[in-house]
Amino acid sequence: MSEELLSVEQVAQMMDMHTRTIRRYIKEGKLVAAKFGGQWRIKKSDLKNLMSDSEFLEESETIWTSNMENFLQGKSTQGDQTSRADSDPW
Repeated sequence: MSEELLSVEQVAQMMDMHTRTIRRYIKEGKLVAAKFGGQWRIKKSDLKNLMSDSEFLEESETIWTSNMENFLQGKSTQGDQTSRADSDPW
């Protein structure tokens, strides 16, 4: 089973950050990503690792929203009734 890949734009929107900030995290090695077709892609598990990093959390001024928490738990954040509870997103 392949893991879902996220774009820089998706990660920035979920984290309420600018895309440049996400790209800077990638460049600094704080966020693991790979380029496919010239575009950065981030695994959900690598995003989760970044969010659990105490150094990142200490320097972050972002307030995490319930949408971000729901997304990381595999719940729908689009307001639809689709449930992903049957599949492990990580």
